[in-house]
Amino acid sequence: MCRLYGVSRQGYYSWRCRSASSRTRQDWHLASRIRALYSASRGTYGSPRIHQMLRREGTRVGRKRVERLMRWLQIKGRSARIYQKKAKLRKYFSGIPNHSRGVELTRPNQVWLGDISYLKVGRRWSYLAVVLDKYGPSPTKVDIST
Repeated sequence: MCRLYGVSRQGYYSWRCRSASSRTRQDWHLASRIRALYSASRGTYGSPRIHQMLRREGTRVGRKRVERLMRWLQIKGRSARIYQKKAKLRKYFSGIPNHSRGVELTRPNQVWLGDISYLKVGRRWSYLAVVLDKYGPSPTKVDIST
């Protein structure tokens, strides 16, 4: 294996027996502190806020180092997406006539209605398609005078 990577056996075993560098030990300590701050924020803080909290505690650390350690820990903050209304969408749909509105229904299978909803679950989009028969029994009158 050493020959494949162009490393001497002595160099490999020397590297393997070597203790962790001071920078690596600092990273481990900083990673545990980052994980604690992330857990305290209930998983909402990303690297900018974690960096800010560490600076407030007096820990001198760079923003990119915090980003690197958060990637190494495989954690990232949650962000809410803001829905932006599409311009002129209401005007477009108001120009399409509703042909089922004035129809007198006497039996099933005269008018069918359909709709599609987009549901975001986690990072995946799911689609819900619903088809309904518009005919339904007329509401019965309930006599509550007795």
